Amino acid sequence: MSGKVETAKLIIEMKHRDDGALWTSHRPASEGDLKRMSSWPSGGLHQMSHALLVEFLRRESYTLVISKMAKGEALEDISAEDLDALIRARVIELMAMFTKGAIENALIAASR
Repeated sequence: MSGKVETAKLIIEMKHRDDGALWTSHRPASEGDLKRMSSWPSGGLHQMSHALLVEFLRRESYTLVISKMAKGEALEDISAEDLDALIRARVIELMAMFTKGAIENALIAASR
């Protein structure tokens, strides 16, 4: 790895209602993190959304592997290619569930 590396931390807040509804918010963990991210291209907006996407993909992948193993599948029998197809399908499924609400929230936040 070459070049300067800067680290910023995010806090993610989740609200889960008993009927399954989920709301989230996120913010820099400290004033220092906000200042650091503000110096990045786009003020850190792209880096923040990309970091959250990478974490989503990593968590969904891990959850899927654990689920398969809990059903008796051996780790060595779980291929990266199969996981890739399953994760891609899961992303599409979740987008269908959450995109409308996420867009509505973004438009509300932008109007403030």
